Amino acid sequence: MYVDPFACKAANEYANYLLHNPEDEEKAKEICKEFHVVGDIIPLVGFACLEEEEDHQDTLQEQMMDAHGLLLELEYELKVLADGKNTHIGIGFAFNKEVVKVVEFVSSKTLIVN
Repeated sequence: MYVDPFACKAANEYANYLLHNPEDEEKAKEICKEFHVVGDIIPLVGFACLEEEEDHQDTLQEQMMDAHGLLLELEYELKVLADGKNTHIGIGFAFNKEVVKVVEFVSSKTLIVN
């Protein structure tokens, strides 16, 4: 899959939105439009809960990888990620003291422009 930098920026924005709001596919599409992401996206969202008492600076990268890894354990999300028709992905992360969110915008496009 091609990592789309515009979709990554949009995914980061949506991940930050999800820290304080429920999932909203229309909001994801709106954010993608703001960041000039072309085509239809399939938003995938994962998360990892953080212990409040701990300092997560040393383990934050591990927590982000855990949130991403959980997507690979879910049937629908794995099916989308493994589908050969999907050619582009944007990955974004956001976190606060309670949770790490990962957003992956997956899409199918016939052309890659660098």
